[in-house]
Amino acid sequence: IEDLASEISLFKKGIAVLGREISEELVKGENEGGGLLFVESQFNDAEAQAQKLDKEFEVMRAAFTSVATYLGENPTKARTDEVFGTLGTFVDLINKCRMENDEREEVEKKKSSKLKEADSEASEEQPMVDSEPKAASSLESEGKEQTESQLSEHPLTG
Repeated sequence: IEDLASEISLFKKGIAVLGREISEELVKGENEGGGLLFVESQFNDAEAQAQKLDKEFEVMRAAFTSVATYLGENPTKARTDEVFGTLGTFVDLINKCRMENDEREEVEKKKSSKLKEADSEASEEQPMVDSEPKAASSLESEGKEQTESQLSEHPLTG
């Protein structure tokens, strides 16, 4: 990033020098055939493009600084290949986790549907299963009542 910033700075200085030279030549009035006016219009277009490039570079630098900081790198010392390498690894790991989660979710869905199928098959095969526990609990309570009445009638406990 800093190498690119240095190159852009040199480029901007060169454009400034060229702009001054064109202006000086126009002031001198040595404009043979209007060629200098053409050069000036082309220069103005190039200068506008250079300003646009400079603004885009600043946006890119801010984004790089943000990403480098997020990834735990020192943005002033980090090299772009290191930061983008770390970012690439980070994205790869996220994608791997997503795939693993999708696979896990699919396995869970299959297990759940198999359990539901097994439950529905079991309930179809044994429709009396629900009433059996009720009958057992009824017998159990009757058994308790009989035991209590037997104890109260027994000569030693009664």
